[in-house]
Amino acid sequence: MIHTMFQYTIRKDKTAEARKAIDDYVNSVYDHEPGVLSFDVYCTKDDLTYIHLVTCQDEKARETFENAPYRVKYMEAFFEYCETILQGKELNLIKSKRS
Repeated sequence: MIHTMFQYTIRKDKTAEARKAIDDYVNSVYDHEPGVLSFDVYCTKDDLTYIHLVTCQDEKARETFENAPYRVKYMEAFFEYCETILQGKELNLIKSKRS
């Protein structure tokens, strides 16, 4: 499995639009990406900093996810909502317990 984290900060005047775009994007992933085993989105209490945690089944699923046409479209549009975007970072899972 491949775990990746993406982090970014939204401009205050774009939070509602960004939330809608995030929802649409994650739904597209759930609808079209069987190799994406989980896609969790978190935000800070101020609703400005977001973290995506994505788990892909394998390298092929990650490549499909990264090159999906709706992801490319989302990323192009999303830059207008963001103050900062950090490069995605691959993570090593040490331990997990899901309830």
